[in-house]
Amino acid sequence: MTVIYQQIGLAIILGWIATACARPLGPAPRRAALGLAIGAAAVALFGWSVPVKAAMSLLAPLGTILPALAIRHMLKMSGTPVRPFAALDLMVILALLILFYCGSAGVLPFDAYRTGYGPWAAPILTAAFCVWGWLRDNAFPPLMALTGQCIWMAGIGSPNIFDHVTHALLVPIIALNLALRLGRAGTRRLRRTRSAA
Repeated sequence: MTVIYQQIGLAIILGWIATACARPLGPAPRRAALGLAIGAAAVALFGWSVPVKAAMSLLAPLGTILPALAIRHMLKMSGTPVRPFAALDLMVILALLILFYCGSAGVLPFDAYRTGYGPWAAPILTAAFCVWGWLRDNAFPPLMALTGQCIWMAGIGSPNIFDHVTHALLVPIIALNLALRLGRAGTRRLRRTRSAA
């Protein structure tokens, strides 16, 4: 089941990439369907190949968070109303992730990752995501966390709950997102300044 679970996750991520690359091919819903079909075909037909195995190795352990974010973005591209993450939320998450991975690497004295094998980390994490979603009126965090916890409880994928709800690639992804937001805000401010002058 773990292999199938990871293959599904990889197919979703490859489908998201294909959807983003297929902008000239028509409306977003059609592109999303085509992208998912391409992702599924790539994993089903070429799962033995070096590029697909390399992608799986790069993303391993592949939990819930990256495929969930890919689905969220495809829904957004298809015109489904999706509540964006606030910049403050992203900055807090980025800081927590950096501290988390520094602890895992032994830079900090406390390793939170090690607690993810125990029975208490999963309900505490899920409760934290649910509170975050409730405070921000955002259904994505609790749905993602609950899905990750159910898969973890079923014994599918990594035995560590953190591998289901976090990923090291989130650090550069969030940092790039914040940098792009800052750049767009600076461009808008510059345009307003020029128009006022």
